[in-house]
Amino acid sequence: MPHKTPNFIERPRRSWRRRFFGVGARSSRLWLFVDVVAFIVAAAAIVILPLVAVASPAAAHAWRAVSAAEDALALAEKGDLDFASDKAFLAEREFAAGRVSAARLHFLSSVPVVGEYVTVGETLFETGEAGAAAAAEFLGVASDLAGSFGDVEKITEAVAGADLSAITKDLRPETRHQLLATLTDDLPRLTVAAEKASLAVAAFDRLPEKGLGAVVRARLLPVRDRLASVRDAVAAALPFVESLPAAMGYPEPRSYLVFFQNNTELRPTGGFLGVYGLLTLKDAEIASFETDDVYALDGPSEGKPRPAAPAPIQRYLGVAKWYLRDANWSPDFPTAAVTMERFFREEATVVWGDGKVPSVDGVIAIDPELVKGVLSVIGPVKVDGKTFTPDNVVDELEFEVEKGYVTAGISMQERKGIVSRLTDAVMARLGSASVSELVALAGVFDASVKEKHFLAWFKDANLQKMAADAGWTGELTSGPVDSVAVFDANLASLKTDQTINRSVRYSFRPDGSGLVGSVAVTYANRGSFTWKTTRYRTYARVFLPPGTEFVEVRGAMKDDKIKDPARRPGTADVGDELGRRWFGAFVSVEPGETRTLEFRFRIAPAVVKAVAAGEYRLIFAKQPGTVAPGLTLDLNFGKKLMSAVPGEERKEWGDTRYLLKTDLRIDREFRVKF
Repeated sequence: MPHKTPNFIERPRRSWRRRFFGVGARSSRLWLFVDVVAFIVAAAAIVILPLVAVASPAAAHAWRAVSAAEDALALAEKGDLDFASDKAFLAEREFAAGRVSAARLHFLSSVPVVGEYVTVGETLFETGEAGAAAAAEFLGVASDLAGSFGDVEKITEAVAGADLSAITKDLRPETRHQLLATLTDDLPRLTVAAEKASLAVAAFDRLPEKGLGAVVRARLLPVRDRLASVRDAVAAALPFVESLPAAMGYPEPRSYLVFFQNNTELRPTGGFLGVYGLLTLKDAEIASFETDDVYALDGPSEGKPRPAAPAPIQRYLGVAKWYLRDANWSPDFPTAAVTMERFFREEATVVWGDGKVPSVDGVIAIDPELVKGVLSVIGPVKVDGKTFTPDNVVDELEFEVEKGYVTAGISMQERKGIVSRLTDAVMARLGSASVSELVALAGVFDASVKEKHFLAWFKDANLQKMAADAGWTGELTSGPVDSVAVFDANLASLKTDQTINRSVRYSFRPDGSGLVGSVAVTYANRGSFTWKTTRYRTYARVFLPPGTEFVEVRGAMKDDKIKDPARRPGTADVGDELGRRWFGAFVSVEPGETRTLEFRFRIAPAVVKAVAAGEYRLIFAKQPGTVAPGLTLDLNFGKKLMSAVPGEERKEWGDTRYLLKTDLRIDREFRVKF
């Protein structure tokens, strides 16, 4: 709920907060609050001069607003967040009163010169009022969060030294609980702050673009842009603030099924499910995290009833039953996660017995690219006498679970214990991370989400919506007009994906009765025959809009060189799934060889209709687990392009083709107008 109107003199004092951030120059840790207050001061200063000339009551309110805003700024810099919030609220009241006074002069708005001052003054009063309200709420929330800590002096020293390890490693459970409770309780205030910041930006944008308004806009534009950034950041954070405490185990513990996907053995959602874990969080702390080899569940289930495996798994792996290790067959992670959770529950029941399988609240999947990013920040980690770095972590783990365990005298069943021990070591190191490392880790996580090296699915509908809005869920849904995605499934080619150079080409052209298209995937196998790499065997699927009509496949194979020495052409499978039409086929690529698998089709009527209407939009989805496959678009619309985003090279302008080369590090979006 909005911050209630207090009497500034009567507000209770919380003197410990005056010391929270220490005294000194403005710190980057307070930029969110201080810059908002600075905006108020700057806006107020510009308001005063014109209003002195036309209305002393409005000018008086402006002067008092300036004074209150300056006090708020000074108090915020000293760390007295409680008093700073009071002063920002006082500035809001004075701006509001000034706006009312200025409104009485609105009849002068048509008078030359004077009217311009009145119009600009009214707008700036409105801007200052909303900006001050946003600052008051921001500072109030910060004050409440600061109050959740116990040893304030210790926290002050840690923040001043830019080292949070002194706080995080000794953070008591009750303190974490209080922090999450405060964050949950203060959600309405953050919501109001975001709304007020948005109103302030909107009011500023109504300033005239000529005359005095242009002068004011020019002077305040940088601060306006910062305020807009604050607005956007808070708006983006609100879903997290609303749902994250629950996801992190507040007020009740949460348990998650975690999978480590090996992207050197690519599967539709990112990689082979070699290791699983059970993670329990309580009050943002790991209460327990146990990992194990997925075969510890698959093995005992082999003699039990299981669902029939997808046809390509039966055909190219010779496995009739569907096990947990192959559960991520759907390229849509929420769909795959439901299967992964169900298979885990079924197989764990076989091993642990009825009633002994813990329930889970969601499924999380990560791949080695996220691990590499974390190690690049926290530095090398030593486990079992071996040092793991971003450059060697994949190869070292592969060696230990495939070869090293034998010489070390470790049983087959315990060979993947190294993954658990490495995870424990990394988590311990994260517990003592510095402020700068935490900031860098936040960047790693953000990049991993965008590049789909981290995926999550929650049973709770609110958490799932939050995750979807944040881009965590790896959903494959129907695109706005045209939508394309290619998914490979490594079928018995060891860890050969690390030696594959993969590129995709999407093209279409008019043929008199619509558009005919093609998706061609080229695989260059740069590896050789070793204990971990071999010929590349993949079942590739391309997902397209519903209504796409299959024409033919080129480059498909019946099987690999050993099983089919004649290397006869294969056929394509066609199906409908996830609201899309898909085509699939098998191809095998020998070491040192390059092959292309191409699907040809007629473009869906809805896409043809959009082109005819003058606008085309394409979403090309990236497969989780891949790094940055090349992507080439060669789209001939049969009509001259007017504009395109992203734009082509200048030499390609002025024709009917959209020709662009990029990559699929992230999902890509393209727009063309005619």
